[in-house]
Amino acid sequence: KGTTFTPDVSKESFLLESLLADKSLQVYTGGDCAFCKKSGVHRLDRCSRCRVARYCGRVCQTEHWKSEHKHHCKRLLQLRLEANRKAGEEEAA
Repeated sequence: KGTTFTPDVSKESFLLESLLADKSLQVYTGGDCAFCKKSGVHRLDRCSRCRVARYCGRVCQTEHWKSEHKHHCKRLLQLRLEANRKAGEEEAA
């Protein structure tokens, strides 16, 4: 039997709240490519380090890394891990 995927809403809301609080990170809040802003793409690849930034392809990922994402990636990873921790604490309560 397969398992059904259910998104962890508390984790997502903690992360979204953190991203919205920092104007420079708001580019990562949408469901579109973080570089070219293309929406409606069937499958977006995520940054392998932070797992927050999404891209429609390798070209966009490479160009965004050069121009901006390399300065945000470590912070995004920290925010994602913090959201996971907070969601875990909330579950335990």
